[in-house]
Amino acid sequence: MGSTHGNAGEQIEEMLQESMKQEMDCCLCRKHADMRSVFIPSSQGFSEKLGAPKGKTRVIVYPICESCTQDPFSKLKAEDWLLKQAAIGRN
Repeated sequence: MGSTHGNAGEQIEEMLQESMKQEMDCCLCRKHADMRSVFIPSSQGFSEKLGAPKGKTRVIVYPICESCTQDPFSKLKAEDWLLKQAAIGRN
């Protein structure tokens, strides 16, 4: 995230709004994703695994359907999916 678009909250809101303009499938079940969620890594190491340069945090907006959000483990499953996507992107 750059500093040219206001504070972090505004930048994340912009990311969410932009993402909602695109039709996407749920990252967990592959059905239509009618929602988006935001993942902000809690550690620098995790952020770097997602492709962030040292000292930066990688914020990721991901697609999810309402049904999958009801799963109490959906956030952990989404984190796993994000790490797999990052690994695929590096190969």
